Amino acid sequence: MSRVSIRTLRPLEQWSPTLAFAASVLFVGHATVRTIEAFSTASPPADVFGPAGYVAAGLALLGLVPSLFHEAPNSSRLAATLSLATVTGWALIACWTFGTAAGMLPPAEAVFPAALFAVVVLSTLLVYLVFGAVSLRTAAHSRTLGLLLLAPAGVLVFLMAGAVVSSVAPEMGPIAVGWGLALSHGAIGATLVVGRSTTDRVAPSAEPTGE
Repeated sequence: MSRVSIRTLRPLEQWSPTLAFAASVLFVGHATVRTIEAFSTASPPADVFGPAGYVAAGLALLGLVPSLFHEAPNSSRLAATLSLATVTGWALIACWTFGTAAGMLPPAEAVFPAALFAVVVLSTLLVYLVFGAVSLRTAAHSRTLGLLLLAPAGVLVFLMAGAVVSSVAPEMGPIAVGWGLALSHGAIGATLVVGRSTTDRVAPSAEPTGE
């Protein structure tokens, strides 16, 4: 992505904490739907919360790109490109899920192969790993934020691997994933707010320093 493209993300930078909190709330909704599915005979609402949560989370990550670009331009471009791709994928899934709930579209599982969803999840996992690594390499944000950005990646590894909890109690796996994503994004949002209020960071110059 060019410097001009990076500049277009600057308005998103101020919304990054809010978007992280929004993702947290949406993932709570996702976990709630999974809980109803597992432990209630009631019909749960359509789970648009999970895909929408990933969209909000991806936009929150995009808001970090301008602050990371000065010290790590190449890695920031890669992170932004991956994030844009995953946001687009999750947005399409969210719209399809809503269309299915409204009776306008068939279930996505009946139209798209399961491998496609696995690719989207794997891409999302890669996005968190890249953003976490870039954040830890630079001084733009605290080390705490860098580590927290890796937390959702750990949750997604749990999701893809099935993990021990899922093999013992299958209904608990998706619930644990939902709450793990909710807590990690809530912590990311809080860390961004604290970092913004306690650090009077000087805006970076127009030219990146390189990697």
